[in-house]
Amino acid sequence: MTKEEFFDEEVSVRLTNISGDGITPSSNIGSMLEKKVMLRINCTATSDIQRKEFEVEIYDEANVDFLYSGYFTSSKFSEMKQQQRVTFSIAEAPQKITSFIQQARKDSKKYVSCTIQENSNVDKCICRFELISSNDFKDTTNLSLELKKASGEKLNQEAKAANEQVETLEGNLRSLRCAYKQLMHDKEVMLHEKESMLDDMDRFVKDLDESEEKLYAMQDQLKEVSKQREAYRKCCEKLEEQMKQCEDSLANYKNQLAKYKKRLQLSEEETNQSENFLKHCKNELTTTKAEMEKHRSEKEKLAIEVEGLRTHVELLTTQLKTSEERKSLIVKNRLFKKT
Repeated sequence: MTKEEFFDEEVSVRLTNISGDGITPSSNIGSMLEKKVMLRINCTATSDIQRKEFEVEIYDEANVDFLYSGYFTSSKFSEMKQQQRVTFSIAEAPQKITSFIQQARKDSKKYVSCTIQENSNVDKCICRFELISSNDFKDTTNLSLELKKASGEKLNQEAKAANEQVETLEGNLRSLRCAYKQLMHDKEVMLHEKESMLDDMDRFVKDLDESEEKLYAMQDQLKEVSKQREAYRKCCEKLEEQMKQCEDSLANYKNQLAKYKKRLQLSEEETNQSENFLKHCKNELTTTKAEMEKHRSEKEKLAIEVEGLRTHVELLTTQLKTSEERKSLIVKNRLFKKT
């Protein structure tokens, strides 16, 4: 289990001593007294992350006998929740207490009440620590914790812890003294180094004065170099412009070359197609010539046949004409005889 301090501040409480607390005058027994006390809340985380335990202490730095504490486990807080009808969990309890105290510092209707019940038996001396909200009608207790007065063993533990803290503070003081002594030594060293630096600075100023003329000469050289650099820059700009033009021209030539290559490829394809077509035409021409030669031979034969037919027709025509003349002559002779 790990224990951590969650809250440790001075708070204002309304203190009521039922039977005398040793610090309250007897005339104030049973009456309410405004008092500043220290409130400490320590949280303890267990191995079970769902469970938390916390401890509440109130004490008076001016009176070591005024020390009351209570340790609240998960089971104890569960019983208290049932009795007081508390709505928050044990893990939220420390934050709820501190939040209420912060609100009470600003709101007069909220306050912390401590009711002390003294007893001759230290183990039976208790302080009821309560967070109370008041209104026009009644006071409402938001949370009530029972704190027991610390025994001698508890006080011894607190004293031991205080002694350990004192020893720690003394050790810190010794460390601070050593650190202060070291700082003083470092200061002396730094002063010595400062004097040495001042001497070096004087020498540097003297060297600087001696180097001033050289600096002027270097400045003149620098101006000349700047002029040359400007001329070189302009030349570079011109060259860059020419290079850009060349790059643009090269890109244009590349584009044209790509177009020419594409056109050449298309021309080659067209040439191949033309050659194939020419070859096809030659084949067709050869075939056509052969057919024409064949047709010519047939035409000549037909011409001879036609000529023979024409001669035959003329012969037949002549014969027909002769036959008609003879027929006409016979008809005339017959008509003549009848006459």
